[in-house]
Amino acid sequence: MDESLRERERRAARNQLLFREVNERIASLAERALLPEVAPIEVTCECVDISCTRTIQISLHEFAEIDRATNRFLVVPGHELPDVEDVVERRDRLPHSAVDRPATRCTRVPALLASTISA
Repeated sequence: MDESLRERERRAARNQLLFREVNERIASLAERALLPEVAPIEVTCECVDISCTRTIQISLHEFAEIDRATNRFLVVPGHELPDVEDVVERRDRLPHSAVDRPATRCTRVPALLASTISA
């Protein structure tokens, strides 16, 4: 595998998991505050760019659907990384894209993360 592609996959995995953890905490706080019925929540784009500060407004229900799907992440349209992930859904009402890391790429994520941590 091309080393630059491997590094992009490693960075994508690390960043997307970090942003997912932040977004899960936001969703949990919103749920406890009974916000799901009132308004969309604002979560962080889960793209590979660690410096990305874009946010996405999404209902708690929609976020939970994406969160339940293995290896699915929420990104601002245009932040998709086609050589590492596949766009599986686009929404226009509250603009966002859901991207999957295909199974062939997902199976390498734990190893990629382990090599990043040990480096």
